[in-house]
Amino acid sequence: MQTAVGAARHLVSQRLMDSLLHDVRNPLNALSINLDVLTEKVRRELGEIPASQEKNFKVMREQIFRVDAILKQFAEFLAARPDAPGVPADLSDLVRQVLVVLGHECRRQMIKVRQMVEPDLKVGAPASTLKFLVLQAIFRGVVRAGPEGELDVILQRDGARATLWVKDGAPEGVEPFENARAALTALSAEIGAELRIGGAEVQMVFPILLPQR
Repeated sequence: MQTAVGAARHLVSQRLMDSLLHDVRNPLNALSINLDVLTEKVRRELGEIPASQEKNFKVMREQIFRVDAILKQFAEFLAARPDAPGVPADLSDLVRQVLVVLGHECRRQMIKVRQMVEPDLKVGAPASTLKFLVLQAIFRGVVRAGPEGELDVILQRDGARATLWVKDGAPEGVEPFENARAALTALSAEIGAELRIGGAEVQMVFPILLPQR
């Protein structure tokens, strides 16, 4: 029953995300087409586009592509997708994805992020659960760091384990989300990860899948 409910939730969430993305990106496509038409009209009327106008068109086009890319990035990351059975999750890639998605908030808050992510660390856990766990841990650190704060995110291998550290500069007792610690504890236990939360630092240790020799 739980599997059926989970699969149904994934399908509905994915369809809703696709619908939202379609409705938001259509106006962007229309803007891009209209900009191309306007560019050609100016070129026909003047023979060539003035340098200042060409620069403005270029900036507008770049902004359209930038917004489109951000929307696609968020939709792909946040969309609920069923986990492929038997396929290990790439912890390194998930940490990088979370940092990219939360990068918008970090820039808005002018947070200095120092990151070091060791590549190709695979974990035998559902990717969706692992992604939400990593998102919870890093997002907690981002909010705790606050405007113009600092955040360290480090993922590295230690033998047959991988350790993720998220360290901010906020004092003990500051919890940005209700039940954040409970959620981190439950998700860590679900995938067999060790969790330590001490003030400004969250540390998670995952058993990794070593490459076959």
